[in-house]
Amino acid sequence: MLSEMATKAERFNSARQIENSSPKPKKPKARKPAPDVNAATPGVTGTGKARRNFKQRPKGGAALEVSSESSKASRKSTRSSAGHIKQATQLTRRQKRATHSPKERATRAAARA
Repeated sequence: MLSEMATKAERFNSARQIENSSPKPKKPKARKPAPDVNAATPGVTGTGKARRNFKQRPKGGAALEVSSESSKASRKSTRSSAGHIKQATQLTRRQKRATHSPKERATRAAARA
């Protein structure tokens, strides 16, 4: 912000601002939660023990299927998305919406109880 044509007042104000500013306090390093979880762990309900899953999921979705060179590749396999495969078609998405609707979930919960 200081240019070569700064006035004496601008230089004074700039120097005062710099000398009065304090460095930002350092943030504490983020720590992973403990891998072992049991009923005594805060925020956990139920009984017994479990281990948290810290493994990363592979990115990009499904991989291409290996097919013979004589067969014609489907157009769908090379279009859009990170893995170059369409992650979901309208039909599968519609089915997922139907099976995961609140009404369906309540029906399944009632059947389990």
